[in-house]
Amino acid sequence: MRTFFIFFALTVIFSACAHKSAFEDFNITKEQALSEDVIQSSKIQTEDKVIGIVSAIYLNKVRAKKYKDNEFFYISLYIKKEYSQDVNFLLNNKKPIKVEKLNAKNEFISLTSSKAQWLRYYKLVFPKESNLLRLEVKSKEGSSGKMIFKKEE
Repeated sequence: MRTFFIFFALTVIFSACAHKSAFEDFNITKEQALSEDVIQSSKIQTEDKVIGIVSAIYLNKVRAKKYKDNEFFYISLYIKKEYSQDVNFLLNNKKPIKVEKLNAKNEFISLTSSKAQWLRYYKLVFPKESNLLRLEVKSKEGSSGKMIFKKEE
């Protein structure tokens, strides 16, 4: 009887050590798991107030076969109404070569869990950069912290 309990206890302990991804308990695709792994968010702040929030997904890591010639980002952005809605996006202090404003229903919306109608969505294209990517959003009143993405080449 004692041997049975020891065997049972060891079986339970070792079965708990199975190789599982943290995303397996959720019903998400491999692409969604990759996006959750690379998404970064930052507050847009003045000296003393938070005026908005920005989230960015580095698309080159999520859809590597499609996005490889330049640096591509999917952005969701919110800035409070009383502040300027004009923003500039910078990657390593350089402006994008293309900014595409997207509808709330777009091809990338499945990559995030936030699907709010009041967010603004963008696809940004920047020229190829070095291995360290520092993305920042600036408005007339404030800016975000730098969201740092590392490329693995």
